[in-house]
Amino acid sequence: MAKYSEIPRCELVSEDHLLENQNSYCSLCYKKLITVKCSRCQRAYYCSQEHQQSHWNFHRETCDDNEVAKYDYSSATLDLRKTCQLQTNEALSNTVVNQLNSHGICVIDHFLGTKCSSKVLQQVLDLHESGVFSDGQLARNVSMHRIRGDKVAWIGGNEPRCEAIKYLSTCVDSLISFCKGRLGSYIITGRTKCMVACYPGDGLGYVRHIDNPNGDGRCVTALYYLNRNWNSQEHGGQLWLYPNSRDVPVKIDPVFDRLLLFWSDRRNPHEVKPAYAKRYAITLWYFDEKERARASQHQT
Repeated sequence: MAKYSEIPRCELVSEDHLLENQNSYCSLCYKKLITVKCSRCQRAYYCSQEHQQSHWNFHRETCDDNEVAKYDYSSATLDLRKTCQLQTNEALSNTVVNQLNSHGICVIDHFLGTKCSSKVLQQVLDLHESGVFSDGQLARNVSMHRIRGDKVAWIGGNEPRCEAIKYLSTCVDSLISFCKGRLGSYIITGRTKCMVACYPGDGLGYVRHIDNPNGDGRCVTALYYLNRNWNSQEHGGQLWLYPNSRDVPVKIDPVFDRLLLFWSDRRNPHEVKPAYAKRYAITLWYFDEKERARASQHQT
């Protein structure tokens, strides 16, 4: 749930701030011409009041009077905004839209940059060490261990020491928001929590499957990989995608700081090949409003 329901007022950015912080960008469009900031957290900048209001659905999840004291983003945020100026702007959203609508998949490398992705990885490693991961689940009562071998944890982002994971999800949210109204006929209005997953490296994978075979509302799968120096010939663990059930798979290496987007329905069967080293990924599923509503009605 959002911490705040009302959009905080805009506060004008002073000329002194503009001189001292010449690398600040609008949190929505990533243009450098900023004029206002969020009056509550004092950390989100915008080029106009309209962009502050448009960005509120995403920003309100991280807007907090005291959040700066909890986690220092000073170095990571600057690096992130520099990369996001190239990666989550309108030009990239056009690429995502074209690739998904034409091929059903889209790969984005260097999504966060080394500093930011390293912070995400460290928090995932800390989670794994804490023992919160459990066996991945299946929808049906079948022998799970023979189907999927990953361990998972569901993270909303408000958990202690998960701020970088939450920041990643906010960046993916921002990219999806730029694609609004252009991803087929979907109306994307929500998503799942982050599913943080680890294949322990004992030769297990995940057999060929479809994320959403029965219309549960999921329309876009977003996979973010966190595996440094990954060599698929040695470590295995590739994701094999079969767009439109084609015979020859598209083979995706789960390399560090790579974001993969693909349709969640029957157009994209896929499998994870056996992994022989620890393999980490974070998955988000985005919901189509109408399909999700129909699925909810069938469950009641």
